Amino acid sequence: DLGETRSATGSDETDPTSLAHKAEVTPEVFVANGRLWESTGNYEKAMESYAKALEKQPNDPAALANIARLHFRQKNHEKAAEYFGKAIKEKPDDAGLYNDLGLTLSRLGNHSAAATTIEQALRLSPGSSRYANYLASVKFESGDAAGALQVLVTNNKPAVAHYNMAYLHYKRGQATDSVRHLNEALAYQPNAATDPATKRAVERSRELLAQLGNMPGNANIAGLAKGNVGQPVAQAAAAQAAAARTAAMQ
Repeated sequence: DLGETRSATGSDETDPTSLAHKAEVTPEVFVANGRLWESTGNYEKAMESYAKALEKQPNDPAALANIARLHFRQKNHEKAAEYFGKAIKEKPDDAGLYNDLGLTLSRLGNHSAAATTIEQALRLSPGSSRYANYLASVKFESGDAAGALQVLVTNNKPAVAHYNMAYLHYKRGQATDSVRHLNEALAYQPNAATDPATKRAVERSRELLAQLGNMPGNANIAGLAKGNVGQPVAQAAAAQAAAARTAAMQ
């Protein structure tokens, strides 16, 4: 007898790989399971898994954040804001949480608080073009077009900033303002050869100009555009998708 402790089934209870040990299900496991359910579209099961994570560890930041994002996905914006706030209390240095809370507050119509919250995301992650684009979008939606442009110029290459501003105007149906900024973006074409971001902005500015020119009621757009605006895209949807990728906002 080597002093081993064995169960009634003969397994060694001191061996961590023994079947005599029951695996502890951690909050991370429940969160991962919830994400899997969410990816299949079963939001009820996903929420149940996130709730189980909180039962294991109350105020688990990952569980709180995923509950918030699921509420946002389901357009339960008040609940989403509540849970983003709880998650931020647990992870006050997480820029993504501030950004997501800001977008939620914007959906609730609280644009001032939304802008302030996303500004905090930018302070935590300086120079993030993603957060800058969202902040610009919130400012634009609140009627502060000048503030939106300032944010974009501060955090992007000039051509990218003007293209994104053009896209914001485009979404609002403000064709003349959109064309003005697209022309500003095209002015940086000489830099496109050495700067990939500028090159993409110039290319997509041409595509959006072409799309605007082909829209009913915009026959005069071609006359407003400076220089060669390139060939129209094969489908308007393709241009819009390209625009969305650069603007990084919906």
